[in-house]
Amino acid sequence: MKKLVMIVVTAFVLFNANPVLATTQAIPEIEWKKSLGGASSEYAQNTQPTKDGGYIVVGSTYSTDGDVSGNHGNEDAWVVKLDGKGEMEWQKCLGGSLYDKAYSIRETNDSGYIIAGYTNSNDGDVSGNHGNMDAWLVKLDAYGEIIWQKCLGGSQNEDVFDIRQTDDGGYILVGSTYSVDGNVVGCHGDGSGDYGELDAWVVKLKENGDIDWQRCLGGSAYDVAQSIQLTKDGGYIIAGKTYSQDGDVSEPIGEFDAWIIKLKETGEIEWEKCLGGTSHDHAYNIQLTDDGGYVFVGSTWSSDGDVSGYRRAYDVWVVKLKENGDIDWQKCLGGANHDQAYTIQLTNDGGYIVAGQTQSQDGDVSGHHGYNDIWVVKLDEKGEINWQKSLGGTENDQASSIQLTDDGGYVLAGHVYSQDGDVLSNHGSWDVWIVKFEGNGDKAPASNGDASMNRPRAIICERTFTGQTLATFRDDAFGLLKVIDPETGVIDFRAPLRSEEKDVRVRISYADIQMKVDVGAKNLLIEYRGRAIQIPMITFECEELLSEMPTHEEAMIEIHLIEKEDGSLEKVIQLIVVEQVDEKTKLVHRMNVQ
Repeated sequence: MKKLVMIVVTAFVLFNANPVLATTQAIPEIEWKKSLGGASSEYAQNTQPTKDGGYIVVGSTYSTDGDVSGNHGNEDAWVVKLDGKGEMEWQKCLGGSLYDKAYSIRETNDSGYIIAGYTNSNDGDVSGNHGNMDAWLVKLDAYGEIIWQKCLGGSQNEDVFDIRQTDDGGYILVGSTYSVDGNVVGCHGDGSGDYGELDAWVVKLKENGDIDWQRCLGGSAYDVAQSIQLTKDGGYIIAGKTYSQDGDVSEPIGEFDAWIIKLKETGEIEWEKCLGGTSHDHAYNIQLTDDGGYVFVGSTWSSDGDVSGYRRAYDVWVVKLKENGDIDWQKCLGGANHDQAYTIQLTNDGGYIVAGQTQSQDGDVSGHHGYNDIWVVKLDEKGEINWQKSLGGTENDQASSIQLTDDGGYVLAGHVYSQDGDVLSNHGSWDVWIVKFEGNGDKAPASNGDASMNRPRAIICERTFTGQTLATFRDDAFGLLKVIDPETGVIDFRAPLRSEEKDVRVRISYADIQMKVDVGAKNLLIEYRGRAIQIPMITFECEELLSEMPTHEEAMIEIHLIEKEDGSLEKVIQLIVVEQVDEKTKLVHRMNVQ
């Protein structure tokens, strides 16, 4: 039986020596918004798009009514599954009789979820607490049922703020620890639990939650890790803050510094950087950028050192780093009052979306509703503001997470105390608030009419298959994958190509479908609703290195692979150029390049 795989590599490139791009974009409209909770308080800490087109939200709840059921007592970790319209599909309270909270959630390869946070409990869903507050990990199936849970830590307090699945099916997490016993080895403190004895804590877990290795990072003062990403070399990049001036911390600048740490695959420090000025500077969330560097968001109270453009009180601070951690550019955002951001994502046009909170009514901020507003800011690739929007009511409203959606929009998660303005309803006290923005705010900026090199190019692949299913997914990818019709088996994907490299490498491994695209030396994994597809079983594979020929606006490479009855592979590669003759006529030129 013959099987056909067709890969289409398209490069949209027109050259313009003096490109002029608009610096503003239309502010996306709100598609829908939902308040979730009960008569007491609920908080949202993280949201992620799910493979089925919905969303998963995690945080905590004190309620026992309204949208909440199954509370174990006091504060429970709360997980809510929403469909694509924001309607609740299911919810779960996780914890025991004391205080339990979740900060991070990721969809896992098996379509379940991994949750990370803390617990004070040792009953209910919780077992194995080492004392006081433990880091708590919970593995759920696709319907929110617990598969396993783990308490990690020592006799003092631990916390976890971010977790990700690793290439081997395990997990990497970051947070903090005061302990010097139990699971904690190498802490720089004395185990007293005093304020200045906190270390950043990194733990690599196996797939079943057992510890593979752990590292304490910091010095003799206060050090916290807030965010982690897997890097292309198999290592990790971490963002947090430090008050230390010794131990693992070199060249501190001021009081609290933003602290960026690059780890090797085995957890050893490759390099670390203190960033900021003489006052307080924090890094809350970090992302990999297409050029091999990084971007992080946090806050600053400094007006010197690495910080320029500071206004007053806390400013939102966005910093673009090179691959070695040196600053590429930095921006202070806000007004005369407190402005802070906790989440940043890369957007499809090469820019960034940032979310947090603002108390300002001037400077970069407009449309303030009163007291503390949720603040969403869209930046271009150099950190200049495309648009900004204040959301909320007259009370205290905060955003904790923003993600891109597969329609080019955004989904935001936070918590609101307001019952007016943008907030249509409130169940009582704090509510979880989810806002979906329409998919019209993440388009490439309009140009002067001549397409420019600054527009993202794209790789487009189409794959035809029969009888296979998509089995596992990963969350460390760029681009978008769309399953058109699983029954007939047509898949296409588009990955952004902003590299300066001249070569495009396309690697297709065929069986239960593993697809991987290498752009120069940069890996781009294929993404489906925020998850990259990776299937382990391989029957054959084809790898081609293609020079990027087109200076033409419509040029493609087609690779046809035909598996014959004897198992051999027949391959045909063609360059296709489409020439627009007039409004009604196109000429398609095909030539073999093999």
